[in-house]
Amino acid sequence: MKKRIIILDGNSLMFRAYYATAYTGNLMQTSTGLYTNALYGFANMLTKIQNEFEPVYMLVAFDKGKATFRHQMLSSYKGTRKKMPEELAMQLPLIREYLDVLGIRRLELDEYEADDIVGSMAKLATNCGMEAICLSGDKDLLQLVGDNTKVMLTIKGISELDEYNNANFKEKMGFEPSQMIDYKAIIGDNSDNLAGVRGVGPKTAVSLLSKYHDLDGIYAHLDELTPKVKEAFTEANEISHQTKFLATIYRDINFDFGVEDCLVSPCDYTSLRQFYEHVEFTSFIKKMHVEDPRPATININKHFNEVEPLLKAIEEQKSFYINCELDDENYHKANLLGVSFLVGSDAYFIDKMYLASSNLSEYLSSSEYAKYCLDAKRDYVSLAKLGIELNNIEFDMGVATYLINPSFASNDLKTMAEHFEKVSLSYTEEIYGKKAH
Repeated sequence: MKKRIIILDGNSLMFRAYYATAYTGNLMQTSTGLYTNALYGFANMLTKIQNEFEPVYMLVAFDKGKATFRHQMLSSYKGTRKKMPEELAMQLPLIREYLDVLGIRRLELDEYEADDIVGSMAKLATNCGMEAICLSGDKDLLQLVGDNTKVMLTIKGISELDEYNNANFKEKMGFEPSQMIDYKAIIGDNSDNLAGVRGVGPKTAVSLLSKYHDLDGIYAHLDELTPKVKEAFTEANEISHQTKFLATIYRDINFDFGVEDCLVSPCDYTSLRQFYEHVEFTSFIKKMHVEDPRPATININKHFNEVEPLLKAIEEQKSFYINCELDDENYHKANLLGVSFLVGSDAYFIDKMYLASSNLSEYLSSSEYAKYCLDAKRDYVSLAKLGIELNNIEFDMGVATYLINPSFASNDLKTMAEHFEKVSLSYTEEIYGKKAH
């Protein structure tokens, strides 16, 4: 199988990830106020790419934010673009850090745009006999499509990809990949503030390219055009050729590294988990199935169905933590499997059958012993089905967390706790799997 490299237009994907949610006003933030919606979308895109392509070689290209040779030629180049929102700008270092943690090479250069880096790497890779797959949200990259180069454009935000290759390009666009820059020279590009031939639209442009092949071919046959179209091209001679030059991706950057240097490095999953914790991406952590390497603050002794030691410990402590273990997320419908207790540094799991056959139920009902719960209502309802009334509930973490900040509410202990301080717990889903109860 031919080697291939995945090349990402980082700027385009980053912007699309940001605006996919920003337009709704729903900007993700951490508990410390750090904006993360662009990073989250970017991370989802990378996960999709890794799952679909299993890339061995990968490069992510970014604009450096400085004037390039195009700006030097045309001062108004991209002059109509709005300034990058501050909420996005603060996420750029996080996106770069994320790529570093994943072991994916990234690059930005003073004189060139991300498109030029993508195009040059694609050319270098194909010259080495590799296949290049370029991903972007910008149709500018379609000019790169060739025998060994595919372009994948994002659609519906960044959740889906549309493939352009040599076989389907003309059917999709109406002309050949090599004519893409001529097409843009005719119709212009508002996003880059590049003028085209005034009054000539996409349909006419495709028709002219079909007949005359390229921009120079059209100018060589001006007398064959209708008077109106001839006049438009005559007036736009200099502008259209300038637009063609500026719209052409530069593909001859002399990199100081080779394609082999774009090999994806092994991921340090400990660092990745810590990164996810920093940006509070709990859904990504739950999918990792990697244990938290930090040691627990206390050593917990585990006991199963040891009722007598439990009763003795409760008598000594006069209080205990409790959590009912169920077989369904809806505790009104669920069956009780057993009850977990924590007394001091000793954790007990008592099967349902032992609750009825021992006097443990009396301790649960007694007002003499204080109970601490993760979700007291859930525990109360679950035990009531066995005829046990849970009394003297001193603390409900779910209620306490909600009262501090309603957005902190969760059914997961680690999720709630880490709004206040870092803990060495695992997420419930990491332990029991998705949709755990």
